[in-house]
Amino acid sequence: MQVNRLLCLVIATVAACLAIPDESRAATVRGTVLNEAGEPMPSVTVILPVLEIGAFTDEGGLFRLENVPLGRHRLEFRFLGYRTIVTNVLVSEDRPTVIEIRMEATTLMGDEVVVTGDRNYLDELDGSSQSVIVLHPSALEERRGQTLGETLSSLPGVSALTTGPAVSKPVLRGVHRSR
Repeated sequence: MQVNRLLCLVIATVAACLAIPDESRAATVRGTVLNEAGEPMPSVTVILPVLEIGAFTDEGGLFRLENVPLGRHRLEFRFLGYRTIVTNVLVSEDRPTVIEIRMEATTLMGDEVVVTGDRNYLDELDGSSQSVIVLHPSALEERRGQTLGETLSSLPGVSALTTGPAVSKPVLRGVHRSR
């Protein structure tokens, strides 16, 4: 029983050690990403998908992937509006892995989008950042006066400028116009 437990412990330890990558057997992959005109491309995504290692290019289009295990790897370069570039790189200890990639612009095609709707002006007014009051027909009937100025004068920001028995002009937030 003790021997079986000890044997299982040894096998588990060896398996764990093999699963952890040996950083002394790893190298760095670095390079530059350029567009068709030869200008550096910042913010390009650089990925080693199998190893889930990635980086972004800097302002000069440079990238650096640290601790990449030795061997052949698939490297992907992605940027919106450009064709995805997939390349294989051989990472070895005896020479540095430096690559230059040229991205090619492409047209993005999507499905057709159809937008339909009904416009509700009352909702637009209620959601306005300006102070807005919406008078529904029933409320307008209740406030009805002899003149328009008199009818609206009970609303905030509205007053009436009366110049005679049946002459009244609305004044909105202190602004009015003479005839």
